[in-house]
Amino acid sequence: MCWDFEDIVYHSLKVHKGKRPTMTQEATDIVKKWARQDIMLYDHFNDTFWEKVRRYKGNFTADLLHFRSLNKKVATECENATSQYCNLLKTDDMPVAKSFYDNQLKWVC
Repeated sequence: MCWDFEDIVYHSLKVHKGKRPTMTQEATDIVKKWARQDIMLYDHFNDTFWEKVRRYKGNFTADLLHFRSLNKKVATECENATSQYCNLLKTDDMPVAKSFYDNQLKWVC
């Protein structure tokens, strides 16, 4: 896509950092049965992703480490900052997405 690392940096909001609850094997089996198509879709794109990683023309590990360091820097800088850049990264995208959706409905209907 010819993007720079700065083009894809993100800042996570409301991330739970606690211990994940465990599920029984029975519950796991029920979820896997219920979400079978989702799992198939995930597996397909996960395989596609790792194939692209194998064909990557650069040093994927080094580039990933660089990207993670940029993301960590942004997270540190934007934790309490109020710059326009940080505010954009902290924006809840659901109202924006809803606005786009509402405008698209006006165009179609």
